[in-house]
Amino acid sequence: MPSSAHPDVTPRTLEILLALADRRRHGYGIRQEVEQRTGGQVVLRSGTLYEVIQRLEGRAWIEPVSAPEGEQESGGPERRFYALTDEGRVALADELGRLQGDDGAVSDQAARQLVGVIGRTLAQGGLDRLRIGEAARLDRLRFAQVSDVDRG
Repeated sequence: MPSSAHPDVTPRTLEILLALADRRRHGYGIRQEVEQRTGGQVVLRSGTLYEVIQRLEGRAWIEPVSAPEGEQESGGPERRFYALTDEGRVALADELGRLQGDDGAVSDQAARQLVGVIGRTLAQGGLDRLRIGEAARLDRLRFAQVSDVDRG
């Protein structure tokens, strides 16, 4: 398997990055998204979640952002929302690219995640948010996944 530029990306880290790929979320929203997307296979306890969030902030892969319009509840404690940075999007793309096998094949799960990241990236400002090389690799992987579907 190809080496990763980020060898210490754990499955929990990957799930949190994926949860933030399409929109900003607060901690509990990240937790819910991960549990829903994995069908309950990955459950993030509060301590684990916030430990990983703190590590991702330290790497500048995510950053605190303002709440989306209408999502901040009045009267309660203010929720802290997070979003992927450009560096976080590149790290996510690197990790998803690493999930492909030595033969260039991409697992069905990795391909679905990859296509989703590509679509969300395009919707949120285009490929300028990713390095050109990463965008090209993502496009090749997406094409390979579409070709596999056509053969099936």
